Amino acid sequence: MSWLSKLRAQAYLMRSTGHHYPHELKTIISIIKPKNICFVHTQADVDFVQLT
Repeated sequence: MSWLSKLRAQAYLMRSTGHHYPHELKTIISIIKPKNICFVHTQADVDFVQLT
């Protein structure tokens, strides 16, 4: 993570099983306010766009 240090970025280690309900994802998105979101390993990415 040395490249994060060079950018003076704060790193947070997180673990996820990869399974979340839509309302949980919406809460996470509203808290962290990401600039971009990339959904991986989903067949319903169009449905997830509605969460943002």
